[in-house]
Amino acid sequence: MAGAIFIMGSVGVEMITAKIAFIGGEENWAYIILMTIEEAMEMFGIALFIYTLFLYINIEFGSLKITVKGNKSLKNEKKITSTEPIKFH
Repeated sequence: MAGAIFIMGSVGVEMITAKIAFIGGEENWAYIILMTIEEAMEMFGIALFIYTLFLYINIEFGSLKITVKGNKSLKNEKKITSTEPIKFH
């Protein structure tokens, strides 16, 4: 479903937006509104995919731990630790 929403925004609405831009240019309300809808559909599709992926990880494995390490010394920095699993409602 996330892929369908993303593709309909990036291809489907883009075709309509391109036609309006060709006819009336990019300086009109119809173009601006359709461009906003197109971008919103793309972002919503990606957000839905990420949410569904995290939900699947939570159901399948129970928790998710992400660790990021770098070369910079963090002697004076406060450490953020959590043993709580990620919960989705």
